[in-house]
Amino acid sequence: PFAVEKLVEKRVEVPVEKIIEKRVEVPFAVEKLVEKRVEVPVERIVEKRIEVPFAVEKLVEKRVEVPVEKIIEKRVEVPFAVEKLVEKRVEVPVERIVEKRIEVPFAVEKVVEKRVEVPVEKI
Repeated sequence: PFAVEKLVEKRVEVPVEKIIEKRVEVPFAVEKLVEKRVEVPVERIVEKRIEVPFAVEKLVEKRVEVPVEKIIEKRVEVPFAVEKLVEKRVEVPVERIVEKRIEVPFAVEKVVEKRVEVPVEKI
């Protein structure tokens, strides 16, 4: 037995994928940590002595001699009717002068340091 081979030539087109490299710029988020010096106000307590002028009435007691020709002392009784006699205790205010040393503070400057946390925003 003889075998006959038939040779058939057929062209079959096979789709070929081409790979092309192309640079494409895509925007994306980048986190940047920027260190920046910022002046933060610091609270300061400063004690100061302030003099405020104000008016003070000054009473001066002065003895003045008045020339009198004749001094006559005479007791005169004036009649008046007393309906009721009431005894009442009355407290008389007494003024005291107290000498006290007062320390006058010098100008003192206090510096208060305060830490302030400043949030950093992520971009």
